[in-house]
Parts: sequence; structure tokens; C-alpha cells
Amino acid sequence: MTLEENKAIAARFYEVYNQGNMGLIDELFSTDFVGRDSNDPSQERHGPEGVKRVVEAFRSAFPDLEGTLEDQTAEDDKVVNRYTGRGTHRGEFLGVAPTGREVELSGVTIFRLSGGEIVEAWDFYDGLGLLRQLGAMPASGEEVEPSH
Repeated sequence: MTLEENKAIAARFYEVYNQGNMGLIDELFSTDFVGRDSNDPSQERHGPEGVKRVVEAFRSAFPDLEGTLEDQTAEDDKVVNRYTGRGTHRGEFLGVAPTGREVELSGVTIFRLSGGEIVEAWDFYDGLGLLRQLGAMPASGEEVEPSH
């Protein structure tokens, strides 16, 4: 595959979030896919089903979630996407009850592709910033209320 073809495949992933096109995951991701999340390095996602679980968790919490591809670069078998996600917190997320708050999340995903499929990904996003926007963590400089 060419660099441009790989970039197009990595860019299509946002259709999953933006349009709820879960079937596209089977097309884009290898059955051997392994995904890693910087916010929880102990947990890997495997195969298209692992990707679907993550997408479903985000889309059920933020049903209007919209991802925007801000920058993209590619070299060899890797594509790097810098993105911004925006949505409204309407469902439980990581134990946080719906707040109705609009949130914005920025991040970078490094995809490795082989044979026209995504076989590996490393996701780096501001999970702490997201929890702060939901009111689950104190903002920078705020004191944490002591538990009694």
C-alpha cells in the first residue's frame, strides 16, 4: 500500500465515531489487531471486537461525539493522526453519571498498517482533562476535598 492509501484508511476511522458506522471496524481492522491506550497501559484491545467495545463506550456516553482529523503524517507502515473529539456527556462514562456537559478531547493515534488493514495502534489522549471537564477530577490548582 502507498502512504496515501494508508493515510486514507486511518482517516476513515473517524466515520465510525462520527456516523456510528460500527461495521466499518471489521473492514478497517485486522483480526490480529492490538491496540494500546496510554490512559490504561495494562489493557490491550484485540481484534475488531476490542475496538468496538471502546467505540461503544464512548458513543454511549457521548452520543453526539464528533471527531475531527487535525493533522496526519505517514512514514513506512505507520500513520499518525492528531485529532479533536467533541461531544455532550449524556451517558455514564468511567463511573461518572451523565452531566450534560459539552467536552473536548484532543489526542494522537499512531496506526500501523499491513495489507490495507490496521494491525496495531497506540492511542494518546488527554484522559485527565476529560475527567476534569466532567467534574470527576479537580481542575489544575484546585484542592481535592478530603474524604471523611
